[in-house]
Amino acid sequence: MHGMLPNGPAATRSKGRARGFTLLEVMLATSILAVGTVSVLMVFASALGFANRRQAGAQLTDVLDEARSEARVLVNTWRPASSTSSSKSSAKGRPAPAGTALPYSNDGVVPEKQSTLYDGFRYALRFEAVQRGVPEAGVRTIITVKWGDGLEKQETFTVLPSTIPLEEFSRSITFDEESAGKADVKGGRENR
Repeated sequence: MHGMLPNGPAATRSKGRARGFTLLEVMLATSILAVGTVSVLMVFASALGFANRRQAGAQLTDVLDEARSEARVLVNTWRPASSTSSSKSSAKGRPAPAGTALPYSNDGVVPEKQSTLYDGFRYALRFEAVQRGVPEAGVRTIITVKWGDGLEKQETFTVLPSTIPLEEFSRSITFDEESAGKADVKGGRENR
């Protein structure tokens, strides 16, 4: 009798249970799967947020570089007002003519403009004299960059003019000495 299988209702019931899962087991497996899926989705969303912030930071750096470059060009093309010349405002979008108190115009404000690198980024420039009446001391430049939904960053730096004023070529001591043949052209004034 040991080798025989029992026949009857008890034997069929145990066979039926072995073939399927209970409702409790299915609900437990589904909840574990849901928790794992939500965790993975949260990691992806967090990584995407970090990537977007990093991209916006890189774009902001590029726009600041663009604005700094424009500020240097405006400072280098600017000719300070002399005490005898009258001040004039410049036309929109062009460097100030000779004789303005600050680069671009007398108030030193360049209107806000769209970045040429990225849509959605705008910047404005404002110039202030570091030391009134001494253009060689440089020009304090304030850049304001705006992007997105009201986000704004402001940066301040000083730009020193890197070009030689035109009048330097015709009225400097070096020019007069070179014209008269008295200057050592190879070594400069120090080697006389």
